Amino acid sequence: MMNYYARVGLAILLSRASAEYSPIGGYMTGTNVVDHGNIDLDQAAVEDCIGGKNATSYEKGQAIYENGGNSKSVATVTFSAETTSDIAKGTVFSGVGLGGGVVTASAYDTYLAGSTSIVLKYAPTTCLIGALPEPTVTDGCFITDGAITDGTNTLDYTYSLTDNKAKRTLKGFSTAVASKMSGEKHANYFKDYYGVYDYADQIVTAAFQGGVTTMPSNNVDFSDVEFSGTEQNVKKGIAYMNVFMYAIHEFEASVNKCVDGEAYDQENAVHAWDEGVAFFVGNLAGKTGKDDGKLVWALGNKRCKNFGTCGASGTEIKGLAKVNLDLATLWNRGRDELNAGTCDVATATKDAMVDLMYIPLIQGTLKYAYKGETGDAKTKAEGTAFALALLGRVNAASADAASTIYTSMKPGGTFSGVDVKAALEAVYDDMNISCEDVGGLFEDAVLGTYYPGMEPCSTPCTDKGKGGMNKYTELSTGLTMSCGELAAFTPELKAEFCTDGASDVCPVTCAGFCSCTDEPSNEFTTQGKTRTCLKLAKFGTKRLRNFCKLGGGVACPDTCRGFCKVLPFAPEDYVGPVTEPPRPPVALDDD
Repeated sequence: MMNYYARVGLAILLSRASAEYSPIGGYMTGTNVVDHGNIDLDQAAVEDCIGGKNATSYEKGQAIYENGGNSKSVATVTFSAETTSDIAKGTVFSGVGLGGGVVTASAYDTYLAGSTSIVLKYAPTTCLIGALPEPTVTDGCFITDGAITDGTNTLDYTYSLTDNKAKRTLKGFSTAVASKMSGEKHANYFKDYYGVYDYADQIVTAAFQGGVTTMPSNNVDFSDVEFSGTEQNVKKGIAYMNVFMYAIHEFEASVNKCVDGEAYDQENAVHAWDEGVAFFVGNLAGKTGKDDGKLVWALGNKRCKNFGTCGASGTEIKGLAKVNLDLATLWNRGRDELNAGTCDVATATKDAMVDLMYIPLIQGTLKYAYKGETGDAKTKAEGTAFALALLGRVNAASADAASTIYTSMKPGGTFSGVDVKAALEAVYDDMNISCEDVGGLFEDAVLGTYYPGMEPCSTPCTDKGKGGMNKYTELSTGLTMSCGELAAFTPELKAEFCTDGASDVCPVTCAGFCSCTDEPSNEFTTQGKTRTCLKLAKFGTKRLRNFCKLGGGVACPDTCRGFCKVLPFAPEDYVGPVTEPPRPPVALDDD
């Protein structure tokens, strides 16, 4: 793995090479968020420090957590005389750096005439001091006594290197929740569970100090957890609680900033959307998202290998997580919806996207609930960290499920993979997550073989198929079809029908959990005669029901539910999907 300084070097190269519209994990930004993405360098620096697993290393790590260093670096300069004119926010000043080169920085706010000092924001990664370990990056910091100019005015100033600070910190992501997110649904899920908005900071701080939280409810006691465990509680807690919730906040803020109907004039909304992606992915993941990252995006790519959810099909073991591919699609779609001024549509995309963001946390919780049954302190602590990052959302769906998970996975908990799995599966529907999204936990040595009790669940198909009561009428043609017939269409045609209203009648079918998975050649014998699923699929409704009761339902379950449509006069071995609306049924002989 890259050490901290190698990561800083990479970030500097990225920031210098990046255009304003720079991809992040397969998402094309609409604004410049390089500085925001550098927050994962603070995460990397904390992890490198606490890797020492002793009180001194924890003290250094906590200083970085609280004071930052890599993101939103600023200098407070004091002038020799009052300014004679207003300085607008974003005004670019240049001066001489400690390395002898030209340094540029922009006004952090608007400053009125008569000001004696202002705050200037450096370009990303050019001046890094804060609480970072030595050696820090100082060549791009202003000299301590000099002059700056905006091209018109020249101002003499002085300042101390200690006046260089980082305005964006990992701790601040949590302590800002009360002021910035009190009206946001997901922040309130966790406030309702823990009783405070800054739950993440209280938990992380207690882990740093090996202490006990003092929240109104569901407290956590780290006093008996050794350094190898609290190391996991700290680094996973920061990434999956502090940064994760702030990423959600930026997506919420973006749709609130959207001005309905104002096409191509949505820079504020798009910038907030970009920030959400930057905080979820981070710059270390690279433009494609395949490089070493430190945030939830990287977690998804790790856990998909454990749960068989890598790649677009969900069956690949290598590559990006399916959830990340899905998120990148939604991020790009949402950016375009914001740009078009279709705020309600962008809000729906945001809601679907935020639901998916919890999947890596669910997978992490499941993995270490099982591993923690026989694991060491480190393994159990990993499970604790994942569960704490998820419990507020679970509690909003079921207080009983949250109680089961908390009891199992808190420090000193019982750790039961089966209990935690059952509790989570009970709330998937409320969380808008499917069994297929999560997958099952593979044995480490035998990919494709699941640990006992950790097999994937299946989302049930509850829609009515052929012969059932659920029927949808397509308004433009007047054609009526069952959910089974809808499932047999090509994906493109099915999606069109579902968008036009079929999802109200056949929601599980439109979500993709009702389909034909029967092998056409599967056989069953009844009344002394052997038949195949293909033969069964050609029967009319009444005859289909009769033969399904006589044994066909075991060999051909999807066929018997009506989800294996056969076109009249189709080739002998053809079983859906169809490329046209259903035709009137044609009687076919059994033989």
